[in-house]
Amino acid sequence: MRIKVRHLLALVVLSLLALISCHAIPAQAEEIKYRPEITDALQISFSPEDLHIVANPIENPFATKNLGISVATNNITGYYMTMSAESTDLLKSDDESGGIIPTLDPLDGGYTEDTFTVNHWGYKSAPSGNYFPLVSDTRIASGDTKTNGDTTNLTFATKVDFMKPSGTYETTLNFAAVANPLPIYLQDFTIDLCPENEPLEVIDIRDGEKYLVQKLADGACWMLDNLRLDPTEVTLGALKGYTNAPDEALEYLKNGGGTDQYAASAVVSDITGTGRDIPAVNAEYKNTTAYRAWGVASGKIGVYYNYCAASAGSYCYPYSDGADDDASFDICPKGWRMPTGGIGEDSELNTLYLAYDSDEAFKTAFSATISGNYRLGGPVLQDTYGRIWTSTRKSGSNMGDYYLTSSSTLIDYSSDRYWGESIRCIFGPGVLPTINYLQDMTNSIADKIPEDTVLVVKDKRDEEEYRIAKLADGNIWLLENLRIDPTEVSLEDLKGNTNATDETLEYFKNGGGTGQYPANGVSTSWSNDAYTNPIVYTNAKNTLVTSFTADGTQRKAGVHYNYCATSAGYYCYSSLPTGTSDQDICPAGWRLPIGGSNGDPQKLYEALNSDGNAYKTSLEISEAGYVSGGSISGLNSSDYLWTSTINNGSISTYGDSWQNGTDSPHYGQSVRCIYNKT
Repeated sequence: MRIKVRHLLALVVLSLLALISCHAIPAQAEEIKYRPEITDALQISFSPEDLHIVANPIENPFATKNLGISVATNNITGYYMTMSAESTDLLKSDDESGGIIPTLDPLDGGYTEDTFTVNHWGYKSAPSGNYFPLVSDTRIASGDTKTNGDTTNLTFATKVDFMKPSGTYETTLNFAAVANPLPIYLQDFTIDLCPENEPLEVIDIRDGEKYLVQKLADGACWMLDNLRLDPTEVTLGALKGYTNAPDEALEYLKNGGGTDQYAASAVVSDITGTGRDIPAVNAEYKNTTAYRAWGVASGKIGVYYNYCAASAGSYCYPYSDGADDDASFDICPKGWRMPTGGIGEDSELNTLYLAYDSDEAFKTAFSATISGNYRLGGPVLQDTYGRIWTSTRKSGSNMGDYYLTSSSTLIDYSSDRYWGESIRCIFGPGVLPTINYLQDMTNSIADKIPEDTVLVVKDKRDEEEYRIAKLADGNIWLLENLRIDPTEVSLEDLKGNTNATDETLEYFKNGGGTGQYPANGVSTSWSNDAYTNPIVYTNAKNTLVTSFTADGTQRKAGVHYNYCATSAGYYCYSSLPTGTSDQDICPAGWRLPIGGSNGDPQKLYEALNSDGNAYKTSLEISEAGYVSGGSISGLNSSDYLWTSTINNGSISTYGDSWQNGTDSPHYGQSVRCIYNKT
């Protein structure tokens, strides 16, 4: 009997492709990027390449032949291999009888050599195992790492008697090796990857630890395992860019030397005493199994973190001191974070708890691990209760946590920051900070706004609403042109709510100033000599114009200001000196962007990889044109925005393109404000 064998390559053989490309760069520098690219590869080889089995009803009724199949792949998640056949019957290939085609049938179960059914064929994969029939797409081998040649040995057998005519019986076997999906890293996660019906295994790129994640009844994606990252065992480079904390906090976490809220000493692996300002972890029980939920022994305890370590070195205060707000950063993977705590509507743990109809249902869905906690030099009540840190501050030295026992769950709880507790991470931005007015923005609120998350807030002076966002440069920008009409608001509304002094604003509204201050109050009557008087053009304030929004939504053109009005009457000259206007019409706490080659628009452009289209879309540039001589030009075709920078008698501007320019201060142009983080 002969079994012909052919193999199927799922992918191409390993190859090395060196790609050399260059991109446009300044004339004074030359760069070549050398980028070898290794393609995905998967290869199958056989020994022998043809199975020729000779069976003799008298001398050798039971005959076998061994086949070795070797698989090599550079896929880091490995492969799986299947076997199928064109026919599970062996057909007599040289039959000339013209009658019923003789066959050797497949086995119908597992057999030893002694019990092997006559006139059948089968295979086995273990030397001492049973023989089985071939089933279409039978999975016969797998691996979970890259390999230079995993070999799978199969034994094929047939048993015959005198009932079958002599000749060759054959089928063609097909072997297919398929690369496993590439790993999904927590740091590359997107919400559409989170399954609802069963957990998904994902990997933390920082240390290779694997976790199960799932979308639970609250609609959010949660880790179903306690965090196992040991910051004493990974490098600073492994943490930076992959952790929900800025570089500064991570440097203090790893190296120490911080002041204020940052850790005074580097992370240690000993949680003892009452230390709250030193990050400490205990990883002794990292892989120890603890009971999950209602007695199912299946969960790893993970690493215990005091709160200074849990916050990645960003929330570290001695004794009973603490910040007035919650922790903004933590040791979770980038894109993930500790959940909020408490019993209010903003508590994510409480929201999740209320989504289930009982403690049992909640703890089962959450895969709650009864891991105890760690304090005073040792673990406390493992397999009796568990605690999980949240980002919410309670009082004094206490932070909110989730507390469970075998019979109850408490969401609104608090623990001292020196305790070592577990961490579970939730995917996505945190509960957005509450801010109603632009003038209420603070550094703490700005830190908590995730990049590219849009908030809608009002200007206290006229109740106009604006969209704001933290962009790629890390700054909070207005995404719309300013629309305040200073002729329509009172001096009292301007004072304290505008980025200008009371004296400047009095001259701005009432006139009578000297020097750089205007001789007359703000006006809507335009002239070509609009240098020393503050003038605004409000005709297009609410006109919808073309904007570079992601969905093509039009935005209001806004008010056009000459530079004297832009500076709130502070910088009004017929011939401008070189300098900077540090007062302007922006809301208090906000300012005009700095212009020039090292200014704010330029830095945003560079943060967006010098992509002009990305720059325009990021800022949602509106083509509001400009005003000259009392009429508007360039509506729906261009935009010009003032900066605070004066250069050689002209004002620095930026607009549709990323490039900076200069314009005469008598033009009427748009204003975008940037939060003045100090």
